[in-house]
Amino acid sequence: VATGGADGLVQVWDFATGARAGAPLRHDSEVARVAFSPDGHRLLTSVADADARALYAQLWDAGTLAPMGARMEHTD
Repeated sequence: VATGGADGLVQVWDFATGARAGAPLRHDSEVARVAFSPDGHRLLTSVADADARALYAQLWDAGTLAPMGARMEHTD
């Protein structure tokens, strides 16, 4: 399970124990979306501005919580 919020943090939780699974994933702004890949191996997070326009997305390894590549910027 993963949660994201206005503080720019995404927290991954161990479903079985309810404990935090590692340090929070930090973002520059409010986290708009959090989604796991169908196989559960990757996590995608996105940050939006006040008008709910996506600014960037980041792909993470769900096991290590390490970023996978550079963040994907939206410039429109």
